Amino acid sequence: MNKLRLHSVRMAVVDEVDVNLLSPAYRASLNALLNEHCISRIEERHTTVFVSATVPQHRHFMEYARQQGWMDGDIKLLSPDDKIDATVVPTRVNLKSNPKTDSESALNTEESVSLGRRAALAANSVPNQIQHLYATCTDSRKKLKALVFLLERERTWITKAMVFCNESRNLHQIASYIRARNLFNETEIAMLTSGMPQRQRRNALERFRSGEARLLLTTDLASRGLDIPDTSHVFNFDLPETAEQYAHRVGRTGRIGREGRAISIITSAEHFVLERYSNRFMITFVDLITTLQS
Repeated sequence: MNKLRLHSVRMAVVDEVDVNLLSPAYRASLNALLNEHCISRIEERHTTVFVSATVPQHRHFMEYARQQGWMDGDIKLLSPDDKIDATVVPTRVNLKSNPKTDSESALNTEESVSLGRRAALAANSVPNQIQHLYATCTDSRKKLKALVFLLERERTWITKAMVFCNESRNLHQIASYIRARNLFNETEIAMLTSGMPQRQRRNALERFRSGEARLLLTTDLASRGLDIPDTSHVFNFDLPETAEQYAHRVGRTGRIGREGRAISIITSAEHFVLERYSNRFMITFVDLITTLQS
């Protein structure tokens, strides 16, 4: 078995850093790896990249990273719209930005960079090009009818759509209901859950990525790390448990500057949850049904 020689590693990239920090087992391994990486490069320049759409208590995380020696010096928070002057070499920067647009020049000039992924490192921003809409049901049992109505209405503009549900056991019921109403046929619907064998999961993703399937029914398993740029719509059949998870879900659309629509199906008792999201991310939710009636 080959061993990784950390003294030769010039860049360490930690994807989904918030997940790694929340898991005790992952956190211990991450600490050991980064401590060794930073110590081994202490006399030379090295880059450490922390990647995530959201990091809860991000200021606490930055202080923790400084204490661990993963970054030092002054920390400057940049918004996603800030531009980087490649002629200036900062000592340490926490950069909230899209790594596909800004990071190439930044990584060439910075010793240690903490990059926010595709939206923002701090949990106060989601991509501006996403429209946030909602439809209210009088009863949670009417959500299926509401989803079919919304899919039918949006179908003309849907290139690919993802429907998020909190419980995987509900996905088969949703798929059957949609097929029975001839909105999408058997091959146009794919399902992705943690209980599926790896081969089936890979097949579902390949079908969705290729366009054979236009509708992906899934749980929060697909809310991270899935980069399919032509996903035009995200439907929240169930609201996620946390604001951070909302940011991850809706971040599946609006990729690479494209416009996207995130539509949440709620009951009247769930309006306060949208208000929390609105305050947290400084976004506006539009009542889709009222808009249609006006």
